[in-house]
Amino acid sequence: MAASRTLSREFRAHSIHCYFLVAGNSEYPVLYEVENVRVGRSFATRNVHAKQNGIPIFIAGISFQKPAESTLSFVQEGAGRSIPPPEEIPKLEDSKEYYLKHQLLSTVEIENIETFLKQSPFEMRLYIPSYGPETKAGDKKLYMWAKMKGKFKDESLHQAAIAYISDMWFLGTAYIVNSIPANDVSMMVSLDHSIYFHAPARADEWLLFEKSASWVGSNRALVQGNIFTKSGQHVASVYQEVR
Repeated sequence: MAASRTLSREFRAHSIHCYFLVAGNSEYPVLYEVENVRVGRSFATRNVHAKQNGIPIFIAGISFQKPAESTLSFVQEGAGRSIPPPEEIPKLEDSKEYYLKHQLLSTVEIENIETFLKQSPFEMRLYIPSYGPETKAGDKKLYMWAKMKGKFKDESLHQAAIAYISDMWFLGTAYIVNSIPANDVSMMVSLDHSIYFHAPARADEWLLFEKSASWVGSNRALVQGNIFTKSGQHVASVYQEVR
């Protein structure tokens, strides 16, 4: 949001690359410094440094583009599996015994998610398909439906809201697809986070997040995701490295 406010509204972010340097502290304000790297006729670039008490805690590079027509077009189809609509998926509080029994989520994780949902402007539904022991880790996918609880007065904020919720539940994907019990994981953190926006979408309508882990090693994991509208339109791709 800080970067977008330095440009005219015709520019929209098409890619964001973030690095989490050190943990922030909610007790202190965050100062966002925006560097004007470049403004061209069609594209613009901004760097953002987030600081607390003068210490950088987060940096991001953001590229913006004006709307453009293209003679070439390819759009990935919707999620490959038959995913139940959000209205048919129980809320977390109604299905946490299932996640605990199958060690898909730990007690601490469920408590953290419940605390987050109470404070969050989003509502979510988690869906973890049943996979047999013969299924390879790279073929497993997890799903999350999410949408805002309210409405924006400023329509330009939808993209920022989607970027905010795109970070949710990536950490758990890395160990769930590798069949690692949740209680065996002591701590995981995000190292970086990248988002590619393909088409406009509304954060106050249900969005489906499809997540998988394509590589694990060297005490790190690469998790990737696709974001679809309820009608199946592919609106964004997300990548995150975790440890």
